Amino acid sequence: MKVLSISDFHGQTEILKNLKSKIIYERPDLIVFTGDIVKGYARGNEWLAALSQKRAFQEHLEEIVKEKAEDAYFYEAFYGFINELNIPFVSIPGNMDAPEKRYFSAAYDSALNSKNINIVQENIIKYNDFIISGFGGEITEDSKESFFVLVYPKMEIDYSLRRLKYIKEKKILLFHTPPIGSVVDIENNCHRGSIVVNDLIKIIKPTLVFCGHAHTAKGYEIIEGALVVNPGALKKGNYALIDTRNMKVQLKNCNDE
Repeated sequence: MKVLSISDFHGQTEILKNLKSKIIYERPDLIVFTGDIVKGYARGNEWLAALSQKRAFQEHLEEIVKEKAEDAYFYEAFYGFINELNIPFVSIPGNMDAPEKRYFSAAYDSALNSKNINIVQENIIKYNDFIISGFGGEITEDSKESFFVLVYPKMEIDYSLRRLKYIKEKKILLFHTPPIGSVVDIENNCHRGSIVVNDLIKIIKPTLVFCGHAHTAKGYEIIEGALVVNPGALKKGNYALIDTRNMKVQLKNCNDE
């Protein structure tokens, strides 16, 4: 099976034309997306500012209210593009795909009206020889947020994915947050991943793990016995191709000739 992996779109609709050309050329059996459809700059900036200033979060700032229309446009453009491809597609949300209600309303509406779109957040599907599941957002030890950004604590993720360890078939896991590694989570010489993801990989024992979040950490490596792939940010044209027969990974860019 040929899998095309993408992540971190962040509202860069101008990249979709080149991506479509590459998808037509590559002819993947499955497209995997590990989150961040929208930009969410106003929400994200307010989240960080309030944390640093140790003050209450402000949900009704003018720029945050205006972001609702922008989000709707990006969700419609992205899922409309995916639906037109007519290729099986699995995805989870990124940390910027907030508020939670807005993301899942758009995502499930698209999935329910398409035979190819699947949201595998806290869900399990089977495709070819693989069981596929995942958990998006930023994964942490104990933080929780669902309006400004999507941040989930270890306890919630452990509970959601606990049954996967009983499945003996080959598994593919999707996370927006990478595991701690030497390649897939390194950005500006810092780790962007979470040890929680490492622990989940160790317990669930997937064959393949797809992640994102660390935009410049384009690469792949073996972590806890699983092949972990971060395709790099789609907003910069990055994608990856994985052949599941031999686990060969190709890192590509849709802006290349």
